[in-house]
Amino acid sequence: MQAKNSIKYKIGMAFIILSITCPLFSFLVPLLELPTATTSTLVAFLMIGAPELLLIIGGALAGKEALESIKSKLFQPAGKIRYQIGMTIFLCGILSNWILIYLELTGIMMLGRETMLVIIASIDIGTIIGIFMMGVEFFEKCKRLFCWEGMNNRK
Repeated sequence: MQAKNSIKYKIGMAFIILSITCPLFSFLVPLLELPTATTSTLVAFLMIGAPELLLIIGGALAGKEALESIKSKLFQPAGKIRYQIGMTIFLCGILSNWILIYLELTGIMMLGRETMLVIIASIDIGTIIGIFMMGVEFFEKCKRLFCWEGMNNRK
């Protein structure tokens, strides 16, 4: 087991954190006004390629214990308050996206393209945070939505 204050562990954890936050930087790429092909390539790399690559490097440097520690903290059961806050953030994100799109399509809101991109990206990030706040319980409920239980299994 590696010491948590070794430089190798700290660099590995930095790579792991960067792999988690890397897709967030893809929302900034269109603001750079690069050619379309370059923009598409950079967004694809930041969304798909870089997180996996950085996670592998970070895992190799930080060690198995660090990855298990992160996994146990991320997927711990959510309490009632945490679940309700996550559900509120999740539902507010979905509803505000729908409302924002309709307001924009009807011409009520006259925002620029970049402004809309930042607003929608912020709402989407909030929605994803809400999903993770609800924890494993939410994913179990979603899984049950797609399983046939039949009339005999109802209570």
